[in-house]
Amino acid sequence: MGHIKTSASSSNSRRLVEISCRANIPAYLKDSPEDIDPGRRISTATMDFTPGTRVCTELSGHPLRSEEKASHALSDWLTLSREEVARIAGKHIATTVLYFNGTRRWFRSQMKDWQLYEKITQEAHRAVSQLCYEHGMTTLIQPLLGYDLLTRGPEYMHMAMEAVGCLVTDDYRSWLVENEIQLCLYGDWRAAMTESGYAQTVEKLSQLTEETHGAAKRRLLLGLFADEGLGRIASLAQAVPDGQHLVRAYYGVEIEPVNLMIGSGQPAVWDIPLLDINKASLYFMQAPTFCLTEERLRKILYDHLYERENDDASQGDLKLEDWTNYAILGLGKRTPRGWIAT
Repeated sequence: MGHIKTSASSSNSRRLVEISCRANIPAYLKDSPEDIDPGRRISTATMDFTPGTRVCTELSGHPLRSEEKASHALSDWLTLSREEVARIAGKHIATTVLYFNGTRRWFRSQMKDWQLYEKITQEAHRAVSQLCYEHGMTTLIQPLLGYDLLTRGPEYMHMAMEAVGCLVTDDYRSWLVENEIQLCLYGDWRAAMTESGYAQTVEKLSQLTEETHGAAKRRLLLGLFADEGLGRIASLAQAVPDGQHLVRAYYGVEIEPVNLMIGSGQPAVWDIPLLDINKASLYFMQAPTFCLTEERLRKILYDHLYERENDDASQGDLKLEDWTNYAILGLGKRTPRGWIAT
């Protein structure tokens, strides 16, 4: 999430977060007329890539009522209060996987003072997470760091551990407590960090998870070294009676089926072993995840709730010209400013 320790003022960093989240096109994507506006380009897909198999009424066992399905046009949905959106969406969208991609490119598109990087990305992380919570989501799963860090050398690992250590600062602790968020860490983080010389950080993180254990309103699951392979999972499986208990043993809490997966850049899924993603809807923005504004999030929620219905009844009415563009979600190109969707 961040690499550089800083003591920048909260007012300056908060202002940058607000400006950055409103930006239409990050600077690193502005140079070429061929680039796609990341504020408008959102690629979507479902886990089952067969047309017509996505059933909107099977979300966490709470189907949309007919009056709710017919009561909102997108233009109206965008003007509803957060409380009303949360009331509707919260019944059907409880669990979301949120990938934070492109954080360094996001920061570089706004300013060059790397002394502010860590503090600003921390505030942006809390702001985007809070946005999701206030729109009805109760469980956020965020894979953060993997074992690939160890291959980048001790200096990179040290910067990453400093960023992880920021989770135990007063700012994060206050945010968790005030919003009744239970912090859970999953993956092989204890072993990986201890073996790398960060036992003290492990102890502080363990204390923080204990402090927030009683929070009952929301949950935040952060993946640290969750790409450890099947060895640990196989070991846990020997001590539990079924798959549900295995999920709890690995993540520390029970987790309902995933409803949404939101990321940016190249569509990909990683570091969420054992989770039920069979009915999840996938959304990938061209812009970095920190550019997830309220309007963009509401468009995602609207699509998931109202547009992804089973359309088997209308399949026979399709004509050849309806398919002739043969669009493929996920195609892109490599540019000097990074990968962009095409």
